[in-house]
Amino acid sequence: MNATTPGTARVGYARCSTDEQDVVIQTEQLLALGVPADAADQD
Repeated sequence: MNATTPGTARVGYARCSTDEQDVVIQTEQLLALGVPADAADQD
């Protein structure tokens, strides 16, 4: 499955549970994997 397959969508979720994690880095990685910015959620 990829982003061009009809009827599919890429979504992503970035979450930090420790101070060592960085939600910005996680979000950038989701975008690099083809998740559209409006489908990348953060917590």
